[in-house]
Amino acid sequence: MSSKLNTLLQKWPSGTVATQAWMTEEGISPQLVQVYLKGGWIRRVGRGAYVRVGETVKWQGVVYGLQNHAKEPIWPGGETALSLYGHAHYLPLGQETVWLFGPSGKRLPAWVKEGEWRTAIKYRAPNLFGSQDEHMGSMGHLDVSAGRFDGLLLNISSMERAAFELLHYVSDEEQFTHAAEILRGLVNLRPSVMQLYLKQCRSVKTKRLVLFFGDRFKLPWYSKLDLHGIDLGSGKRQIARGGVLHQLFQITVPREFNNGT
Repeated sequence: MSSKLNTLLQKWPSGTVATQAWMTEEGISPQLVQVYLKGGWIRRVGRGAYVRVGETVKWQGVVYGLQNHAKEPIWPGGETALSLYGHAHYLPLGQETVWLFGPSGKRLPAWVKEGEWRTAIKYRAPNLFGSQDEHMGSMGHLDVSAGRFDGLLLNISSMERAAFELLHYVSDEEQFTHAAEILRGLVNLRPSVMQLYLKQCRSVKTKRLVLFFGDRFKLPWYSKLDLHGIDLGSGKRQIARGGVLHQLFQITVPREFNNGT
């Protein structure tokens, strides 16, 4: 094994995707990459993306490659992040789906779509917080949490942000009920962060859902919010077809959720 290849493998965490751009920074030219391919040391998984031969790369290794090798401001969020925090409602049947998020206008690199992973990787760029999303690449302390998942250090949405990301995509009764089972367990959200997100969130529907579930389940953080100055828009918002209008937050909810407040 050449010294260059040996050095590369030492810097390349096991079970992760490496990009050509990163390898170039490490002194490995495209020509050398071809040598390593022919030598059976690495294999291509998509345009400009490689894994070590003999290794199975899980979705965590894909995200590590995105964040550390491709330097992409893309992160696990929504239900995926909440599951990593221990708030999964149930274990998925069949192939797991992982939800990745990015700033408005940012696309998932082609190699993620081209690669064959054990997990279905879905991508969303909802522009929930406007210009704040553009700074997710710097991983501000309110927005993300760093932790080791499957042995790899990854940045994921904070629990508070993940709650907004989850609720933003609730659009029918089944999704509403599923989200309710997750939200009822989010008792430790930081009130100050929830207050900030409620002011910055660009989606009226999402903000109303956050407040609805906080009120519905009497969650500790909800009682500490100052609702003055939070723009909840005007008019009604339909969440569940055939549902009942919740008077306080002016959203249609499944009938079983409209008893009391």
